[in-house]
Amino acid sequence: LTAACSAGDAPTPVAAVPRPAPAPQVADPVPGAPTATQPAMPSAPAAAPAVDDPTTLPAGPADEVPAPAAVDVPDAVPQVPAQDDPKPPAPPPAPAPTPEPRPLPREESPDEKPVADPANVPAEEPSIDPAAEAASDAKAREILAQAAALQNAGVLTEPGHLESFHVEFHKAIFEREKTDAEGQVTTQMVETDEGGLVFDWKQGSIKTAVTIDGETTTKAWYDPRKIGWIHDGIKTASLLGAEHKADYDQLQFHRTIINQLLDVAILGKMLEDKSRWRALADSAPYEKTVALQRIPPEGVAAAVPITLWIENTSEGIYGDVIAASMPPLEEGGSTMFYRFSYNDVFPKVRMKTADAEPADSKLRFPFGVSVYQQRQGEDAPRKVLEVFTRTVNVNTVVDSDFAQPKAR
Repeated sequence: LTAACSAGDAPTPVAAVPRPAPAPQVADPVPGAPTATQPAMPSAPAAAPAVDDPTTLPAGPADEVPAPAAVDVPDAVPQVPAQDDPKPPAPPPAPAPTPEPRPLPREESPDEKPVADPANVPAEEPSIDPAAEAASDAKAREILAQAAALQNAGVLTEPGHLESFHVEFHKAIFEREKTDAEGQVTTQMVETDEGGLVFDWKQGSIKTAVTIDGETTTKAWYDPRKIGWIHDGIKTASLLGAEHKADYDQLQFHRTIINQLLDVAILGKMLEDKSRWRALADSAPYEKTVALQRIPPEGVAAAVPITLWIENTSEGIYGDVIAASMPPLEEGGSTMFYRFSYNDVFPKVRMKTADAEPADSKLRFPFGVSVYQQRQGEDAPRKVLEVFTRTVNVNTVVDSDFAQPKAR
């Protein structure tokens, strides 16, 4: 799953690439939350020249992927009902049945829909009975398999089959920093225009296009060459310069979110690695759910520790993943929390297989995604991103999509 902002505005990344220290933030915390993680940010050089096409650089050749097909964007606009604010430290309400699709109204306060208290996410016990651990792992895998089957991911669960995706959103609400003339930094939530957020992701490379009040800002990070650029509709500049540090940090933060969401969007992939799983006795703070905790195998950096909350409306019947929590992967990192909602109409999903044209897919992709971040030293997480998905095109992005625009 995974948003954006206008040029020059952004939250501090979860785990930044070595660069000058980011400016401090001041943000109103969101009451209450679960516990979670986020992988380390990629390293980037201190400076790099802007180029017209990343594929022309002297680094090793990138694999060619067929050009993307046109995206069908429906006229109808979905909606997910707003949820009542629980009284802290009570947990947020479980997602209500999905009504007829229409986009959610903009929230008036960032304090709405708080996530769970991190204290409610149990830590791994130091001593575990092997037989009990094996039974818990088997039970957790059975539950995870049911949830994965609902996603209809097919071959995408197999290594090498998920290469890229292009996602368009009905709307996005995200956190943005503003620095005034006196150098004071404030944080606010801003909202894109209708259809004003587009993501391209391909094996770690990312491009975002954000439109606010009719003005579009595009940012890209091309991972094979470790270069980035920003385009404001008129001119293009390198993201590696000091004047665009905030833009660079925000793009890398969104890149981290997308990488983490891939595990949740394609659950079947996590069943194939050597992780251990534990079915927790307490699924607080989410009612009618079961909580599963992943313990990654040693030495596998890509296997992120994660706690999933999966719907459990009746005995032995399990549904969608409705929440996730990921703890920091490194000292000083942030804990990340996710809330998910689903819709039977949106997003529209198409998938490209080999040389065939993209075709309709039954992949069940989250419609609503809310992202919360809790930095070290903060008392509670705060909402930093909320998106409502319109279309998803799988395996249609190519390397040339990350080339910077030509000068006018």
